[in-house]
Amino acid sequence: MPIAYHAANITLNTSLQPESFGRTIVEAQAARSLIIASGHGGATENIRHGYSGLLFTPNCIDSLAVCLEEAMALEPEEHAMIIDNACKWANQHANEATMIDKTIQLYHAMETSTQVS
Repeated sequence: MPIAYHAANITLNTSLQPESFGRTIVEAQAARSLIIASGHGGATENIRHGYSGLLFTPNCIDSLAVCLEEAMALEPEEHAMIIDNACKWANQHANEATMIDKTIQLYHAMETSTQVS
């Protein structure tokens, strides 16, 4: 998939229902494809509108159209800045080591909260 994302100028994530973690989003960010996503669920944690991608109102085709128009109107420097910000975010927050560490922290927190005194 990285080759496909890298070849795409824009990647759309148009989930109708919120997803807890948008793997598609992070993969597109890491591959330097501008991401446009539904503004709910994990997308709102992975994307800051206009900074590391674009978010549209979920289930609203007009909002999606506005984001597409906005993306197409970006100056090359603006487009590159958003791509750079998104790629940096993905590499810092969604790399393998960080994801493993967060998973282990979650397991420890769950273990601590379920222990009976």
